Parts: sequence; structure tokens; C-alpha cells
Amino acid sequence: MSIEKQIIDKIKKEFDPVYFELENESHKHAHGGLESHFKLLVVSDKFSGMTRVARQRYIYNLLNEEMTKGIHALAQRVLTFKEWEEQKSPLETPNCKKVPG
Repeated sequence: MSIEKQIIDKIKKEFDPVYFELENESHKHAHGGLESHFKLLVVSDKFSGMTRVARQRYIYNLLNEEMTKGIHALAQRVLTFKEWEEQKSPLETPNCKKVPG
């Protein structure tokens, strides 16, 4: 099973998200492998009462196995439903290399 599929399965099972996006951005990075860079957006009320850092640690702990399999970067945006309604904006990440286009 791919790392991407493992992440999707774990996030959906753990958070039952209202909204969820996972983007494999490995192709944008010079040192990236096939599954090395991801962008994650999770909207779930399971994050209520947690700081931003606590939310991100929760994600990293949940995905510890996948992180050790070669993920170089995991950009995260983790919000409650109320926060999502107030600030619906995409999670932007920089390119490590110039991508032709």
C-alpha cells in the first residue's frame, strides 16, 4: 500500500473529517522521491480545545510510521469546523526547485 493511501486511511479513521485534502507534492521538489512531500488539510472538531502545535503533534504521532518511510516534508493545516468556516483559504507550500511549466 502506498504511503499516500496509508495517510488517507489513518486520517479518515482517526478524525472523521468534515473536509480533508492530501496532495502529493513530491514532483515539485529536487530531492523528493515518489512519496516524500505532502500537503495536508484536515477539518475536524476533534481538534477543539487544542493549540496549533498540539494538533500538529497529534498528526505527526498518528503518521509516525509513514514519516519514517521517507516523508521529507508534511505541510499541515488542521482546523475545527468553525475555524474552517472563518478562514477558507488554501494551504500554500513553496517549490524547492523550479518546475517547468
